[in-house]
Amino acid sequence: MPAKDDSKLYDYWNLVEAIVNPSVCMQQYICSVSQSSAKNVADGCGTSTDKILDGIFGTPWILDIISGSAVHDAVHFGESFGDCRKKYNKCGVQSADINEVLKKLANKASGPPYF
Repeated sequence: MPAKDDSKLYDYWNLVEAIVNPSVCMQQYICSVSQSSAKNVADGCGTSTDKILDGIFGTPWILDIISGSAVHDAVHFGESFGDCRKKYNKCGVQSADINEVLKKLANKASGPPYF
């Protein structure tokens, strides 16, 4: 049986599942990542990860593969420096909330098993 704290976490996770639109959340994430990496590289302060992502998002054969898809739209919108959170506002949760849940899940996963 899960501990009381775990029960709250599961209740919160069930609530998140009920209101989250995973497709839109992924589009928002891809848009934000493409935007951030493009900006950082253009400003000359890109990390290795920024440079790799900017390269991936700008590779013609990858763009051909994703052409016409929701992923392509998210990459293109992000690189045009539009407001990703406003465009993909149907995600259902704020990214800070998702990050908090993922941190808690990671902490639980690294703890002792329940058997």
